[in-house]
Amino acid sequence: MSYLTRLLLAYPSFRGGSGSECEEFISSVRKAAFNVGKVNDDGWQAGYASACLSGAALRFYEDLPENTQTSWKLLRAALLSKYPDAPKDPLASAVPDAPPASAPSPPAHGTQNSLKTLTALARWGYEPTEPGDLSLRVGDKINWVYTKHEGVPDDWWLGKNERTGSWGTFPSTWVYVVQETLTA
Repeated sequence: MSYLTRLLLAYPSFRGGSGSECEEFISSVRKAAFNVGKVNDDGWQAGYASACLSGAALRFYEDLPENTQTSWKLLRAALLSKYPDAPKDPLASAVPDAPPASAPSPPAHGTQNSLKTLTALARWGYEPTEPGDLSLRVGDKINWVYTKHEGVPDDWWLGKNERTGSWGTFPSTWVYVVQETLTA
């Protein structure tokens, strides 16, 4: 039996458990790619990983945009965002952070502004070009995203970078949405 056949028969699986299980799965996919000389083949790794998903992880995967499904770089970031490390302080994650006093207030109910509670991940790094722009690194998680807000162009969003804790505007095309909830 060839090495590739043995590798494919003993492929890792991920059902969508804890953050540490997600990290182990990602590591297993990387090792498999290394072992067959595909470590630089983003599409191969994404396809291999997708074949190893089941349960909640498979349902999550099926809801992702196609470009995330076919890119190992984007898929890794989406999985790590969906299945994060356990918080060091269990009470810290029980209550979501409220926007800081300097952040814009949510739009009033019934206005043309809309608030979607989004979680987005940065596809690319972005260095601010104007005051109020949000600095991004690849993979940064952005929460509390306003997709429509007075004074912000339609192709720019307003949100909070989880890594830095900063608020600002950023180009909507530089991120991809991994979770969306409409507010009433």
